Amino acid sequence: MNITATDGDGGFGDSGVHNVLSLHRVLNDGADVTLRADIGASSNGSSTNVVTGYERQLGFAGSARTVIAYQSHPELVGSDGTSGLEAIQLASAEKMQLGDMVDVEAGGTVYVVRTSSFVSASQPFVKVTVHPSTEWSAGYRMATSQNLQSYDGLDGVQRQLPIAVMYQGQMQTERGLHQEVAVGRKFGSGMVQIAYYRDSLDRVAVSGGGALTTADIAQDGQSNSNGVIADSSTGDFRFLSGGYKTQGVNITFTKPLTPDTWVALEYSTGAALGVKGATTVTLPNVSNDLTPETAQSATIALKGRILRSGTRIRAAYRWQPTRLVTAVDPYAAFSDQAYFSCYLRQAIKIRNFLPPGLDATVDITNLLAQGYRPFLSADGETLFLAQSPRTMQAGIAFTF
Repeated sequence: MNITATDGDGGFGDSGVHNVLSLHRVLNDGADVTLRADIGASSNGSSTNVVTGYERQLGFAGSARTVIAYQSHPELVGSDGTSGLEAIQLASAEKMQLGDMVDVEAGGTVYVVRTSSFVSASQPFVKVTVHPSTEWSAGYRMATSQNLQSYDGLDGVQRQLPIAVMYQGQMQTERGLHQEVAVGRKFGSGMVQIAYYRDSLDRVAVSGGGALTTADIAQDGQSNSNGVIADSSTGDFRFLSGGYKTQGVNITFTKPLTPDTWVALEYSTGAALGVKGATTVTLPNVSNDLTPETAQSATIALKGRILRSGTRIRAAYRWQPTRLVTAVDPYAAFSDQAYFSCYLRQAIKIRNFLPPGLDATVDITNLLAQGYRPFLSADGETLFLAQSPRTMQAGIAFTF
């Protein structure tokens, strides 16, 4: 059992004080059951996230996972003034081995979102990997969600909140198709993988912030504009922009530094959305002023545990041109790690004054607030768009 309490600006739909209870149990037949309940409190109401997961073993050296989630966020406000967003998600995945050479993974997510009306979506994925030798691998994968692209995507039961807004006169959600072929080769303890991908993005979610006001939300609800959904406790918001098609190359190198620590380097080419150079942007027309631009991105990441102190760390710096407000190669492994981001978990030990199992946690995204693209609100205040607005949370976790 794990109990966690956090506070701070966790970003859209995740700010304020959060109390989290996690339970994990292995049944007599070897199946795993996990339950996670997250109750958040802010000045605009209490959010609820309840998730349960189940995993069982299958034939062909395979296994299956299922995760069911319910999320309620009364602090979120839509363009028509409707308060609250509720979502129910069912995510499942299976994997199996066909002989010694082929690994197959398949699954997806089905969800329903309610704001001023209902919208549903299905987002499947398929991943096939072939191992012709101990050093070489090749594979193909298809994904329609950036959040669940493989069996390992259900390692943590926590599910990202799906966003639904009014777009072109209908309630819609983010939608895209990613296809990729990849070849990998081991070099000693390290591995290099080269992938070629093609993306067809129909609707793209864009993030922004800067204390969005009621006047901004009402203005965005005009008939000639697309909708927005805002977090009334922070002013952060999301909206949908038109999609685009792109293709590119992704090169990833991973290598263990110690038995408990590894480093990764990633380079991608492709396209992302940016604001037209000479355009004066305002909220009602901002989604129409975004256009795809060819660009590149590069990432260095470190993950593991420091032996001497026991600190668990996950840190990354992901660079791309700061004029862009969405990620280059958005289905890549580190696409959600904008600029400098890190997560630290440190055991707290003060002789015998504190019980064992007590940890301090810090979770930061885009610490330096890079990649902010300013524009004007309805009352002339400056708002911004960004691939990942800065978030900072800290807390205490107790495991027993």
